[in-house]
Amino acid sequence: MKPDYDPWQTLRGLFPKWEPTSEEARLFRGQFSSRNRDVLVTSIENFRIGFRYAQPNLGGILKEYSTIMMNRNSSVDRAVRIDEVDDEEFIRKVDSDNSKILFELELLTEEQLADLRVAMDNAPGVSVISGKMAGPPSGWSRVTRGLTWVLAEKMGIIAGSLSSDQRQDPSLVPE
Repeated sequence: MKPDYDPWQTLRGLFPKWEPTSEEARLFRGQFSSRNRDVLVTSIENFRIGFRYAQPNLGGILKEYSTIMMNRNSSVDRAVRIDEVDDEEFIRKVDSDNSKILFELELLTEEQLADLRVAMDNAPGVSVISGKMAGPPSGWSRVTRGLTWVLAEKMGIIAGSLSSDQRQDPSLVPE
């Protein structure tokens, strides 16, 4: 998201005929101040797309915000338990794929990771889903690593495929 984009500007831009009272403006801004700006902007945009009201509805926007945050928080990295899935082979495959994705992302240079962070920020809706990409890939959620890996493959940064069981030897990677 652009750094100069803020929820209040987004709201005013998407509802140009709305003339809030000073009390309404204070209420909206107060509610906006304690929330994630990126998610809030997306919530306002989603609300506008879904509802053609002449003026914004704070409850509807906050409900959309909660939905996005619940979906985002439920994608936090956690291992799948055997009792959650009937197919143990599937779980092993998912764990193996996640390990390969992490391994390949950890082989990337800081410059490549920086390029991926910018690309992820510019991908519509992806940064809201994926969450933070601060620090090394091992600290990112599985969803973030997976989305980043797909983007890296599309950008030609990673040439591998998850169908191979062969991991590249880090000593063979040029620096």
